[in-house]
Amino acid sequence: MQEILNLMDTCGFPLTIVGYNTIIDGLIRASHNRKAWDVLESMLKFNIYPDHYTISTLCRGIKGPENER
Repeated sequence: MQEILNLMDTCGFPLTIVGYNTIIDGLIRASHNRKAWDVLESMLKFNIYPDHYTISTLCRGIKGPENER
């Protein structure tokens, strides 16, 4: 996951809340819940704070046992 974030930065795509939320949503949809939480930690390191969309997306992944692929 860090590779994608690094690539976005290298290619000049700003790492905004929208980009992070999109990545988190994709990970949750693919049942990669732990990786989604890792992206949240990365956001916080760059002082990008979760919004209501981030929280609701992460909550969708908490509905049961983690189905990590």
